Amino acid sequence: TDPGITTIDADGVALAAIQGLNAKLEAERDALAGEVERLGAENAALRSASDDIQTRLERLEARLAQDEGR
Repeated sequence: TDPGITTIDADGVALAAIQGLNAKLEAERDALAGEVERLGAENAALRSASDDIQTRLERLEARLAQDEGR
């Protein structure tokens, strides 16, 4: 009958708030983990493309050096 909040009620409210924040943080963590994975794959693809370009450049430079030697 007391209009105040008992400590048990306050504990329940605090627990619900903590659980809500925890769920929010877990969702953000999962989203960030997905972004890190995507960026890692993109980085690997860019490195591979860079390696391919480097190989092609080296071949062209070798051809130019041969042509200059003729």
